[in-house]
Amino acid sequence: MTASPVPPNHVGSAVAVFGGGGIALAALIASLVGLSPPRTEHEFARDTQPETRDALSPLRPAPDALAFESVASVTDVAHRDDAWFVLDARNSEVHRFDQRGRHLHSFARRGDGPGELRRPRALAIHGDTVVVATPGRLHFYDTDGEHLLDRLIKSPAGCRDPRTGATAANLRDIASSPAGILLLFTCRSGDLRASVLIELSEAAFRELAHNAHPRTDDAIDPWREMSVLAAHPVGFAFGHADDHCLGIFDLDGRRRDTVCHEWLERHVVPSSSGLAEAQAAAARVGKKLVVPKRYLPFDRVFAQPDGTLIYRAPVPLIAAGDDVAMAHRLVAHDGAGGTELGVPVATTAFVSDYLPTALAAWDDPLGMQIAVYELDRQRRPLPNR
Repeated sequence: MTASPVPPNHVGSAVAVFGGGGIALAALIASLVGLSPPRTEHEFARDTQPETRDALSPLRPAPDALAFESVASVTDVAHRDDAWFVLDARNSEVHRFDQRGRHLHSFARRGDGPGELRRPRALAIHGDTVVVATPGRLHFYDTDGEHLLDRLIKSPAGCRDPRTGATAANLRDIASSPAGILLLFTCRSGDLRASVLIELSEAAFRELAHNAHPRTDDAIDPWREMSVLAAHPVGFAFGHADDHCLGIFDLDGRRRDTVCHEWLERHVVPSSSGLAEAQAAAARVGKKLVVPKRYLPFDRVFAQPDGTLIYRAPVPLIAAGDDVAMAHRLVAHDGAGGTELGVPVATTAFVSDYLPTALAAWDDPLGMQIAVYELDRQRRPLPNR
């Protein structure tokens, strides 16, 4: 597959913003373990071999990307009926764009009232509703942004710290299925466990699949919390990038297929002052920071209508000083290996689960910049209207 730009024709004035995909390595680790808030990094440079620091070139928005002052972050994205819905966690808003990347309107806001968002985590389109997940709640809107209802989320059974009794579950993602909304939790009680649950009714869920990895009380391993979930024509794809293969499950929780990704490149984790600071911060609270030799091969997966998996793969970048930030590229599984899609390397990227279309976004001092791409080489770029 190749990618062709879908030319948008809306330009907004811009301000410097921060997006989750551009978090430096040390800041990502620190934010995951609660040691310190993430920092903003704007001066990125691409480095295919980060440990050498040779032949650096700056990561810049694609020429067809346009800045939007109203969008502070691109945290999660869903696509339906020729519209893109972008979750902006920094603003606690949802922005709606048309197929060509033109901003139409925004809805929701920060708060604790009906339809208001506090620490939004994930977004999905379920039937004719937009669903936003926050800790403890699902918020439902129609596609015009009108708030419909809120529902409670109950953490998986057994996800309580045996010493304190506090809930130790982290909601990481949601996805839509014909049988109900799927939720991905990670649980830090005992072994680190990731579970996929399906909503049966308000605050009632059934576990469909899980994986578990041993952990020790004195170690912090943020990579182990990065399991992935994606809607799939069979049901859902689920697993962890470090396990070499993902499972394809039906909606009764039966594994129907296995798709392996050992062919994906894994970049070396370089030493840096930021990483050393994160290790020192962990040591100050009596923990050891687990740092692998290489990055995970991907941090997000998307399934096409024919079942093809597309991976969002990290590209390490040298940021300010010698710290490391992350950008992403999209790679499709072709059965034996992968095909890199023609979407430019971006701070973050998302793929539609029903059309061969992708949305890419860039952190930039001029504002959050966004472009939409067709992934099907048989399609021509949509005309600018």
